[in-house]
Amino acid sequence: MRSPEVLNFSICCLYEYIMLALFVSFVSIYCHSTVTAQPVFTNIELGFKPGNICVNPNNNNIYVADIENNSVAVIDGGTNEVIKTIETSDIPEKIGINTISNRIYVTHFINKSISVIDSLENSVIDIVKLENAPSEIGINSEMNLIYVGQVSNDLNDTLLIIDGEKNKIIDIIKMGMRIVNITVNTSSGLIYILSDSDPNSEIPFDNIVTVIDSSTNKIVSSFVGGITREPSVDIDVNPETNRIYVATSGFAIRGIINVFDGDDNGNIASINFDGFIDNIKVNPTTNHIFALKRPVFSDENVCSIDIIDGHSNEIINCIGNAGHGLFGIAINPVTNNVYVSDKTAARLITFSDAPIIIPPKEDCQAEIIEIVPDRITLRKGAEIDVNIKLTDNNGCPVINTGINAIINLRGRRSITLSSSNALTGTDGSATFSISANNNQGNARILFSANKLRKYVNVKIIK
Repeated sequence: MRSPEVLNFSICCLYEYIMLALFVSFVSIYCHSTVTAQPVFTNIELGFKPGNICVNPNNNNIYVADIENNSVAVIDGGTNEVIKTIETSDIPEKIGINTISNRIYVTHFINKSISVIDSLENSVIDIVKLENAPSEIGINSEMNLIYVGQVSNDLNDTLLIIDGEKNKIIDIIKMGMRIVNITVNTSSGLIYILSDSDPNSEIPFDNIVTVIDSSTNKIVSSFVGGITREPSVDIDVNPETNRIYVATSGFAIRGIINVFDGDDNGNIASINFDGFIDNIKVNPTTNHIFALKRPVFSDENVCSIDIIDGHSNEIINCIGNAGHGLFGIAINPVTNNVYVSDKTAARLITFSDAPIIIPPKEDCQAEIIEIVPDRITLRKGAEIDVNIKLTDNNGCPVINTGINAIINLRGRRSITLSSSNALTGTDGSATFSISANNNQGNARILFSANKLRKYVNVKIIK
């Protein structure tokens, strides 16, 4: 059951927020501007209190943890209807997806286990048993590795590294702190572990970010993610810009997101908020960061969702009435649809994070070629559309330009293309359809335009 309604966007007024607290030695003044666009959001009524969520951009399905019924609900992103319920172990909590293997991983704190779901069949195919309860989870799709925080009573949590092919633990890293969250930079191959409460520290919240190289599974560096010494909340990364976002919240300073440069882990900016932050999520396609918030005191009127521009590090939108029980957030980077779970109202809300379209210019030169998705797994007889976009270095779309597509010789047994060439439209994009034949195997497609070349790997399975 869907009921679209227009969000009320409260204008976040210009203000000066002078912060003076223990361990804080800086003053930050931020301008909050509001864009005029008012996107429409849709309610997806569920009949249960939704928990964490994830999206498979390959089939446009949304997966919602249902703690009440010990299951995961599958929602068709095209119709916003629940199409299946997958029974799991007791109390499904954290949820993540490998967008290459199309496997979904769901943690179960009570049962000390992880359910492995095939998102093409929408069924549980394996259960990974753990020695202690799992807390957080992060997925490295490129390396097919799953990173799981394992709880310890003395706050000396461990990080489990699981082989996604065999669903077996292949390494364990002792963190020495409580793991708050995990995020993966798929471009650099670096894993970021947000932790706090070092048992050996006199400071109540250390907010340490530990950096792990996924090629060696070794710790390569660490840095302080919350310079305000308030409790850690969440961490996310934009693999396109190599920026890390660390959220902290507390009564002294309320919500802050600190922005770090992934090249040297240096602090670039700090963004202040008018309420507690519960969750953050990056849309790498639009370079927007979403912060789910709640008021510090019940009588305060704060925005439910703030949207930050990753270029300026300023709040550009303030969504006022999205709900009071917002919990989880996921984004489809292909459709740019945002999904937020609302426990209080037993629903999801969804709205579009449409990118700003730069008007095309006839003289724009192709300097960047973007392909979504760039790695694909298909079953026999299945089909998927691939979007290829040409821009210059400033984001200007390159129009009326030919893009050629060539399948490698061996791959022609496994897949076919809708066309071997296409012209870009007014947004600089062209679409090719890939169809899986009846032969299993691997294929490689070369997309080229002028001097630009980029490959897409396709795997055909039963």
